[in-house]
Amino acid sequence: MKWVTSLLYRNKRFSLFLAGLLFSLTLFALPLNQKTFVCNVLQNIFYWPYWSTAGIVAKVISVHEVNTALQAELVRLKLERITFEENKLENERFREMLEFLPVAEFEIIPAHVIAYDQGRRSSSLAIKGNRELGRFLPVVDESGLVGKISASTGRVATVSLLIGPNCRVAARDKQTRSLGIVKWQSGRDLYLDDVALDNKVVIGDTLISSGLGGVFPKGLIIGVVTGVSSKPSRFFREITVKPAVDFGSLDNVMVLKPKSEPSGD
Repeated sequence: MKWVTSLLYRNKRFSLFLAGLLFSLTLFALPLNQKTFVCNVLQNIFYWPYWSTAGIVAKVISVHEVNTALQAELVRLKLERITFEENKLENERFREMLEFLPVAEFEIIPAHVIAYDQGRRSSSLAIKGNRELGRFLPVVDESGLVGKISASTGRVATVSLLIGPNCRVAARDKQTRSLGIVKWQSGRDLYLDDVALDNKVVIGDTLISSGLGGVFPKGLIIGVVTGVSSKPSRFFREITVKPAVDFGSLDNVMVLKPKSEPSGD
């Protein structure tokens, strides 16, 4: 008996072949119902774990694909919501601007700020309108006067800001009706020049554009007087003005295009 076992051990391939042959012959000789039973048992033992694992893997892959698609849809909806909210705020701001702009005398051109001056101190910015923009057109937002267009290449233009050296405005004190010129000299404030000592201007007065000069229409808000002083050796008052516009957060603006093109200021 030992020699048979030893022979089978040394010839493993032959032994497996012989065992398979005997099993096949035995299975062939069994009745049909017993063959079916044996096949079911073998299937459950050897094949079912692989089928089950394959099904689980397929389900995991399917769930992953669905989750990926849902995440992409969620990102898309979030972007759409952000865009919708931005458009809503933009429309609200444009409506606020239209409430105080002289719509009858001017064509209102909406524009977006696309770049700020990269210098040490921003005195200009670039805007893009939905129509062609010309030079020397006034630019405003819902708070008041922003500046004027100094250069244009079609729908893209450069705006000289009111807080820069290239923009001056003929102004009027809304309360006392005193006239002067608003310009920037240094710092963050503006200055109202050419106001005689006998003209009364007090802190808290609102300055508006006077309409003189040919560029800016009258009635645009410029800012509020924050300081008034006079020296005996001077003929004019020294008046500081805080701009009405927050120049550090400009986003949407409007360009005023009159029926007759301005000549400059």
